[in-house]
Amino acid sequence: MALAALIPLADHRARRLVERLLEIQGEIDHAARQLLSGRRAEARLEDLLDDIDRTLVDLARTARHVDSPALREAIDATCRAHARWSCARLGSEEERSAAAVYLESVDALAKAAERRRA
Repeated sequence: MALAALIPLADHRARRLVERLLEIQGEIDHAARQLLSGRRAEARLEDLLDDIDRTLVDLARTARHVDSPALREAIDATCRAHARWSCARLGSEEERSAAAVYLESVDALAKAAERRRA
């Protein structure tokens, strides 16, 4: 049996946090669809956005110890994109643009984490 390549603990933790971030994003999508269909989901959506904030703080801390430069850069880009989105005026074109950039950065982060796994 071949030994699996060892990856540093920080890289492993970063991958787990990325997986959590993707789970939260899926839950946000679901809550947003509920909200658009007239069902109450505001409180759940607020909780999920708080979860995103906490997860990104953990990712930013972990990034300092990640060996993979690509993963570290993807984490930094996602954190910057999220900060830009968070500061944008609600309902503005700037917010829509920042949200799109953030979602693209999450996709790139997921790909970088997956490449690190391989």
